[in-house]
Amino acid sequence: MAASEKLEKSISTIKYFLFCLDIVTFGLGLTVLGLSVWLWVEDEFSDIIDYLNISIVYLGLYIIMLKSLLVVLVSLFACAAALLENVFFLLINSIAQLVLFVVGLLGAAVLLTFT
Repeated sequence: MAASEKLEKSISTIKYFLFCLDIVTFGLGLTVLGLSVWLWVEDEFSDIIDYLNISIVYLGLYIIMLKSLLVVLVSLFACAAALLENVFFLLINSIAQLVLFVVGLLGAAVLLTFT
């Protein structure tokens, strides 16, 4: 096997690994978004929040909802970037993932601080 064929096979493997990883990230983002929306509309949860007078929890919930929606969008963008093998799109994806990680930490910190 020539070196160029081996390199092409390695690149193809990495491309499809990134694609599969982005599909998993998409599913996890949808799951977190669904759970966040469920907590937001759940009457028992809002009754507990009102009873304990800790409405600041909703701020963390909104941050997590926004973050999970952005994760879904970024993972779709990342799927396209991986399949197209566009270096610029992959760089944008990496930066977006870093920003989303920080936003996720912020939402979790708000929830942990005020609960």
